[in-house]
Amino acid sequence: MRAGVTFVVCGALALSVAGCDPLIERRYINEGAGVDLYTSDRASQIELLNQYENFICAQVGRSCDNATFVQAGMNDIDLRCDGFLTWLDARRRDKEPVLAELTAIGAAVHTVMTVTGSSPKALDIVTAAFGLASASYINWNSRLLISVNQSTVQEVVYKSQWQFREKIKTFPIPDRPTAIYLLRNYVRLCMPTTIEAAINTTTTLVQRDVPVAATQSLVVSTTTSAMAAQTARSLRESIPSGPRGTLKLPESRPDGAPMVPGAKPGVESGISPSSFISIQSSLCVNPTGRFDNDTREAIRQAKIGARQSPRPLFNNTANEIKSDFELQAFADAIDCKDPKNSHAYLTAFEKFRFVDRASMDDLRRRLRLCDRTLSLPDSDSFDPPTRSAIVTIKANAPAAARAKFDDALSGALNDALYGYIVRNCVARSVQPDTGVKP
Repeated sequence: MRAGVTFVVCGALALSVAGCDPLIERRYINEGAGVDLYTSDRASQIELLNQYENFICAQVGRSCDNATFVQAGMNDIDLRCDGFLTWLDARRRDKEPVLAELTAIGAAVHTVMTVTGSSPKALDIVTAAFGLASASYINWNSRLLISVNQSTVQEVVYKSQWQFREKIKTFPIPDRPTAIYLLRNYVRLCMPTTIEAAINTTTTLVQRDVPVAATQSLVVSTTTSAMAAQTARSLRESIPSGPRGTLKLPESRPDGAPMVPGAKPGVESGISPSSFISIQSSLCVNPTGRFDNDTREAIRQAKIGARQSPRPLFNNTANEIKSDFELQAFADAIDCKDPKNSHAYLTAFEKFRFVDRASMDDLRRRLRLCDRTLSLPDSDSFDPPTRSAIVTIKANAPAAARAKFDDALSGALNDALYGYIVRNCVARSVQPDTGVKP
C-alpha cells in the first residue's frame, strides 16, 4: 500500500518539476535544436560516440568495417528497444491495479478518519489529496503510447525496423559518418514520438483509402531519400557523367516478360530497350540490346573497379544489376564513345577504377617500374603512350597470365591485368655488395 502511494507521489513530483530548467526551455522555444553548430555539451557527446564505436566493434571480434559496424549497431539497438517495449507493457499492465489501490486506500483512510471523529474539513482535504493523486497518475498514463494496445506498438516498431533494414541493405557505406547517420535514424524508430506519429499517420491514411505504400514509416522513407542523394553526389564526383538524368523505367512488357533479353528477375526485368542500349554504351561494350556475356562481364568489371577506387560505389561484385542505385550509376556514366570522354576509357574497369588524377598517376608510376625505358608524360587520361606501355607489359607477361587479359593489341585494362601490374611492377630494393661471389 505504501509502495503504491509512494509511486503516485513520485509520479506527481516528476510531473510538477518537469521542464523547470529555464535555460533549456528558452533554447528549445527560441532555437529548436539550436542555431550554433557547437554547444558546450558537444565534446562530451563526441567522447560518448567514440566509446560506443569501440563498444560495438569489440562485439564484432574482427575487422570492423562500416557495413559490419552498422549491422552490429542495429542489433544492439534492437536489444535496447526490446527492453523499452517490455517496460512499456509493464507500465500498461500496472495502470489499473495502481488506480484500484489508490481508490481502496482513499476509502480506507476516509473510513478510519470518520470513525475516529475527524472534522469534515479534514475529510475533505484527504479526499481532495487522493483525487489529485489519481488524476495525476491518469494524466501521466494518458499518452497514446501507453493507451493503445501493446500489439499495435510492437507491430509499428518491428515493421519499421524490418523496412529500414531492407532499404539500406544495398546502400554503400563509404565512411563512418554515413554509418552513424544510419544508426541514428534506426534509433529514431523506437522513440515514443516516432511510434505515436506512425500510429496517428497510418490511421489517418488508411481512413482516406491511401495506398498501403504511403503508410511507410517517415524515418524509413526520408532515410532512403537522403542516402540516394548522398550516393548520387558521390557518383557525380567520381565518374564522368552523361546528360541522362534520373532513369525512368517501365515495369515490364504486357505479358510480364523482361523488356531486355537475358535480364534477370528484379531490377533488370524492368529496363527498357532504349535505356539498356545507353547502359551498354556506358559500360564500353557493343550495344547488342541484350544481356550477353560481354555485358555481364562489363558489369562485374565495373563493380570490381569501383570497389578498388578512392570512392567505392557498390557493395558487391555480381555480374548483374541488383538495385535501382546500381542501375542509375551505370546510366549516369558517360558513353565511352562520347567526345566528352576525355579520359579515353576503353573498359568498364578503367572507367570505374581510375576516377581521378591521383589514381592515374599511381598507374603510370607502376608502369614505369615495370619498364624503366618507357616514356610516360604526366596526364589524367589513357593517352597513346599509356596504351603503348600497357601493350608492352602484356606482351612480356607469361602465357598463363596473358590468358586472363583482354586483347593483347588493344592496350585495354581489366582487373586481371591491373592485378598483374600491382604484383609485378614494384620497386625492388638494391642488395648491398657483400663481396661474396655467387
